[in-house]
Amino acid sequence: ANSHRYHAAYPNLHRHEWTFLNHGAFGLALECGLRRAASWRNFLETQPLRYFDRHLLPHLAHGARGMADFVTSNEVDAERLYEG
Repeated sequence: ANSHRYHAAYPNLHRHEWTFLNHGAFGLALECGLRRAASWRNFLETQPLRYFDRHLLPHLAHGARGMADFVTSNEVDAERLYEG
């Protein structure tokens, strides 16, 4: 009954064109990933100013550079990524 109300509320959704992917089909997250995420959460909770001021930005920049390197090896293309 709830799904009928949902479909009625969103008549423009074309569910027959969707592909549903159950993320649980691939199993649980790796234990090492869970431990790493927990350590970052603990650090954030114990040292929020230091986390945001000293650690987060360099890690975000490192990730952005890594993604740019992955996507392209051409500097001109990488600049376009940063410009949006």
